[in-house]
Amino acid sequence: MMKPALLLLLLALSQFGFGQDKTADYTIYSAYLKIYQKSKNKQFNYAIRESMDRGQKNNLSTIVGMLGNFRSYLKDNSDASMFFQCEYFRDTLKKDTLWLPLIEQLNQMMMRKHIIQNRFSNDLKVTVFADYRYLEYFDRKTSGDIEEGWAAFHDDYPGYSLLTELSPIANDGKRAVFYFSTRCGSLCGTGQFVLFYKDDKGWRFVGILPIWMA
Repeated sequence: MMKPALLLLLLALSQFGFGQDKTADYTIYSAYLKIYQKSKNKQFNYAIRESMDRGQKNNLSTIVGMLGNFRSYLKDNSDASMFFQCEYFRDTLKKDTLWLPLIEQLNQMMMRKHIIQNRFSNDLKVTVFADYRYLEYFDRKTSGDIEEGWAAFHDDYPGYSLLTELSPIANDGKRAVFYFSTRCGSLCGTGQFVLFYKDDKGWRFVGILPIWMA
């Protein structure tokens, strides 16, 4: 029979760690998917891969460089204007430097496997598909020509369809940041950090930090 102390410990762990409720994450994801399609004036069909491409690790050196530029800006006010497409981030960075360790935390989180579930808002058009389906489209060892893979993808996901990837969300209770990428072809896509901030009215979108563009 399980000892009472051990049972209490397991119950406590279920409220944190593995048992942590991810409702807030999907609220934030859904809010941004709506903002993104509104910014493009299109109703997208988001085809979301259930786990991030491990190849995204190639972006981590870019992210490290970006963080270095932010630190230089804080230290000596050096020009980092190309990174400051998010005015909120530029204007608040010197008085709210806690964004930087949060981005560093996300950088580490992106190295680990993260599974997306279809828990998005019902008024979004979302399909979550498994990694093996992704490989059928885009792994040249199994799918052949990459353009043929995109043609097959668009046959299966017609209309304004985007191949989408979402990282876990680094969240300190006040700030939240995650990686978001979309691709619509071999030379069509973007990757960015998305920033949210929590105030008395809840989580609100405050801007993006671009990372790459095809």
